[in-house]
Amino acid sequence: MNGLLTVKRKQNGYRAYDTNDIDRLKVIRSLRCANYSLSAILRMLNRYDSGMEKENILDILNTPDADDDIISACDKLIVSLEDAINNANEVISLLHDMKQMKK
Repeated sequence: MNGLLTVKRKQNGYRAYDTNDIDRLKVIRSLRCANYSLSAILRMLNRYDSGMEKENILDILNTPDADDDIISACDKLIVSLEDAINNANEVISLLHDMKQMKK
């Protein structure tokens, strides 16, 4: 319904998943576990389907379109905050190392 996956159906109405469908589901599940919104995942999958080759997947996931909702806009903020936390931890580690050298 949300456009993330289109699965073929057999004559009896049962869905027929192929290897590509399973791989796509794994990507969707992994990104959902990483707290990306469905619209961010759909944006990335659409770019992939259109032949993206040299684009940065994180940039696509974390850059909402102008008409995306607030949840998608928060995806980029979450990643920015995670980067800030990582940078802060690196600074703390460096300061700790400097303190140890003075002793």
